[in-house]
Amino acid sequence: MLEELKKQCKQCRAMPRMIEQYAELEERQISALRVEREKERQYFRDENRELQNQLRDTAEAVQAGGELLARLKEAEDIAAAGCDKWKKKHEEINSLNHLLDEPRLPKDTSEPVYDNTEAGDDRWREEFAPFYSTKRGSTRI
Repeated sequence: MLEELKKQCKQCRAMPRMIEQYAELEERQISALRVEREKERQYFRDENRELQNQLRDTAEAVQAGGELLARLKEAEDIAAAGCDKWKKKHEEINSLNHLLDEPRLPKDTSEPVYDNTEAGDDRWREEFAPFYSTKRGSTRI
């Protein structure tokens, strides 16, 4: 048993050196992992900033698009109102033009009212005599 104890003691003396080497190895690995983790953290931080900037730009673009859409709607409403006014004015003009194109005499009177061949030149005087008569008597035209 003493032999085993001596053997274990010899191993224990060798152990601290192995433990020290193992600890150094672990410390290097941990340090490398920390550096790698810091690089990843920096990468993701930069990526996050980029995505936030893109999101802000997108939000601004959406807002500008909404404002543009509102302006287009207002312009469309104004154009529709103008078009309605134009249509009404055009209809008024067409109706006035139609009135101007119609003959002023009734359609029944396509022939002249007075025929100069039958009654001669004095018939019109007879027709208008009541308009020219006065209280004293009639005047000659």
